[in-house]
Amino acid sequence: MATLISSAHIIGSRGPGGAEGFYCRLVQGLARSGSSVHAINPPASEVGKRLDGAVPQAHVRMLGAWDLGARFRIGQIIRSLRPAIVQTYLGRATRLTQLPACSGPVHVARLGGYYDLKSYRHAHAWVGNTQGLCDYLVRQGLPAGRVFYIGNFVDIPGERDVEDAAARREALGIPREAYVVLSVGRLHPVKGIEVLLHAVEDLSDSLRGHALYVVLVGEGPARKKLTALVGSLGLKRRVYFAGWQPDPSPYYSIADLVVSSSHHETLGNTILEAWAHRRPVVATATPGARELIDHGTSGFLTPVGDARALARGLAELVQNPMFAERLAEAGYREVRTRFRPEVIVAAYADLYGQLIEKSRRSAKR
Repeated sequence: MATLISSAHIIGSRGPGGAEGFYCRLVQGLARSGSSVHAINPPASEVGKRLDGAVPQAHVRMLGAWDLGARFRIGQIIRSLRPAIVQTYLGRATRLTQLPACSGPVHVARLGGYYDLKSYRHAHAWVGNTQGLCDYLVRQGLPAGRVFYIGNFVDIPGERDVEDAAARREALGIPREAYVVLSVGRLHPVKGIEVLLHAVEDLSDSLRGHALYVVLVGEGPARKKLTALVGSLGLKRRVYFAGWQPDPSPYYSIADLVVSSSHHETLGNTILEAWAHRRPVVATATPGARELIDHGTSGFLTPVGDARALARGLAELVQNPMFAERLAEAGYREVRTRFRPEVIVAAYADLYGQLIEKSRRSAKR
């Protein structure tokens, strides 16, 4: 039986986001596996609310990467808990966590983007959520022997309730026979939502009677501009802004197709979530999408920023439902094989064991 390793997980952000969602899923997954897990995060944070009652938590106000009070408090908590592993997420929490390399817990910094590494170099080991990101970390001078690839995971839902999905469509004012395109992500320029909207407008006269509707799940600084664009393109009746949702699963259940139209994605959790819900994916060819998707087998890739190419990709799947179904099933097999919770949680547990053993050997020298 594998040794259960104690770990503390630290994040400094108060709002929702991709890293924050993964933080919650991994902490809960490790706890379900029987490991001793503590979560350290700001008071009144979204992650704290999601983890309430699931694992023990300590709350620290982290006002910035140079908050000396927070740094001192984090050190106090770690000395009190004495975990074998301290894993940090994003730059603020990583910068504020300063642990000696020669003794005590092993500091693992988990990265989900191509960040400036000045806030990360002092960690003892680094995890990237794509192989491309790990290659970047090594090119930036981190020791290859302490950089590790472990992907993200998403929860895999049960079977779709067709009647429930139909009722949800009706509640949103979407006809039952409509073809629903779903986009999940922050309403930010990097997400390329405007590319999707232009693609949908371009498709209006070419879908042979298909009533195409778009559901946008997310919130962010581009909301006002996107709302104006929807109006100027004449799409008001066919685009629904759902806002940020703590659980987007009900929206995947009403979708026929999922689009990731980003200008850049390190990974692309939306792709994994779509696969988990057995939905076909059309994605722009960002680094993350290229690493995940086998074009024409598990998804459909189009050039970044090209609305007409995206429109052609959408039309290909809308007009060829059997092809779309094959893509969806291949994606589902992929997520079940490589990105289900048990696989990723086990990979982290295995890594923690390796790092602790290396630390012990080094201490004996």
